[in-house]
Amino acid sequence: MNRNRILALSLAGFVILASVGSAKAQGLILNLPKKDGAWVRYEGTVKQVEFRPDAAEGDITMEWIQQLTIKSVGSETATFRGKQIPCRWIEIKIVTGKPSESGIESGPVGERIYRVLVPEERVIGGLADGGKIPFSFLDIIKGFRKMGGQVTPVPAGALQVFPLIAPVMHYEAVEVAGTENEDVPLPGGAVKTKKFKAKRSIESATERTVNESELWRGDGNTVPFGLVRWTVKSLLERKDSTATRQGYKPLTQTTVEMTAHEWGTGAKSDVPSN
Repeated sequence: MNRNRILALSLAGFVILASVGSAKAQGLILNLPKKDGAWVRYEGTVKQVEFRPDAAEGDITMEWIQQLTIKSVGSETATFRGKQIPCRWIEIKIVTGKPSESGIESGPVGERIYRVLVPEERVIGGLADGGKIPFSFLDIIKGFRKMGGQVTPVPAGALQVFPLIAPVMHYEAVEVAGTENEDVPLPGGAVKTKKFKAKRSIESATERTVNESELWRGDGNTVPFGLVRWTVKSLLERKDSTATRQGYKPLTQTTVEMTAHEWGTGAKSDVPSN
């Protein structure tokens, strides 16, 4: 099976939501750094298993390495919900592929960049919405997306992180796991975090996705934007439309593990502002 096709399937499904009124916060950016130019790079792995119970060769397992970089690359005042407010340009770059001498061999679908203007007041930086940690959406006023060397506008509304940027979802129930201050070892030294666990199932007449995650959140003073580490396991199951719920059979399972590896200041944008 073609490696790029499997990677494209595992990344498919990105959605830009046009309704600002229904948008909520999301899990990658829990707070904004005080000074513009801050950045953080996460590194980890994406592993996907395609279940083939009837194939003589058995299941297919593929694994990629991934880098995800978040930057603060500018600020301006813009209109949001009828008033002028401070906003921040946030850039998110995702590179997924196989290791090579020059870094990562990403192929045509393995590198994506989003540059979006975010209202500062909508980055909540704490528990929200009835005690739930914010996970899914990032309010945006305008933005750009760069894929395959082409830059296209992103409509105003909400940038949905799941699944193409990161596998974290909006979870209906989030629980604190472990101790209040759990040390997460990083290349620059251990960082104290608070660990959360969450699970969500999405079901249709023919498919069901079960997403389970563990997220380690810092105070934002050490690792910019707040998130320090995450692991997510997503199981996709399928059945005939006439079958009962017991008829679901596993199709693929994707496991993503990411940890902050490097951060600093002086970030520059990879997407032209014009």
